[in-house]
Amino acid sequence: MFAGRYLEVKRMESINSRLLEDLKTIDTASLCDAKKSLRVASPEIRCMTANPKFAGIARVVSCQDDFLPVLLALKQCNPGEVLVICASGFRLAFAGELFAYEAKRRQMSAIIIDGCCRDSYSISSLTFPVYARYSYPMAGPAQKLTISSENADFGGIEIFNGDWIIGDKDGLVVLSNDELINLIPIAKSIQENERIVLQRINQGESLFDMLNITEHESQLRQEKESKLKFTLD
Repeated sequence: MFAGRYLEVKRMESINSRLLEDLKTIDTASLCDAKKSLRVASPEIRCMTANPKFAGIARVVSCQDDFLPVLLALKQCNPGEVLVICASGFRLAFAGELFAYEAKRRQMSAIIIDGCCRDSYSISSLTFPVYARYSYPMAGPAQKLTISSENADFGGIEIFNGDWIIGDKDGLVVLSNDELINLIPIAKSIQENERIVLQRINQGESLFDMLNITEHESQLRQEKESKLKFTLD
């Protein structure tokens, strides 16, 4: 039984490693175009550091007025994980310079906070991604022992342990493992089409010559189903 469990863990590590490599070239906008019903966190939660681009696996911790649960969760985090701090926008700082540098040392993917961070000047040039709703200098006490949650509300969406989180300058997108596997090839195709369109625009061709916009408008005026799309030959 132990050998079987070990092999399954190694298989999942291999899958996750391949997915992370794929995600390095995929942006959040392409994933959203691939599926309009994806979970997208509130646009008020923005990157506070120099590098917004990341992808990783969620480790969820819920807290409001105490940061000890965050510290204990950080202690348990593994390489490639995203520490998801669900603080309901509470006005106390739940991470700062020291937490960010420790997360980077642990080879984590990011820290994201539905609430506040601090040391914003110090971490503004850090290449490790830290997202937060606000910056705020006051931290709470460290007394409560709640460590983690299986799921919690984060920026208006529900995030589960093990979900994939992708962040860039446009924001934060959350996907299940199945969604990610299904959407990666679609998102890659979308980005390739956009690369071709941009190249042709730079060569003098009109964007509207590469869209079915005339047909699309006509269909909609006739109250027929239609979808706006590129028409690349």
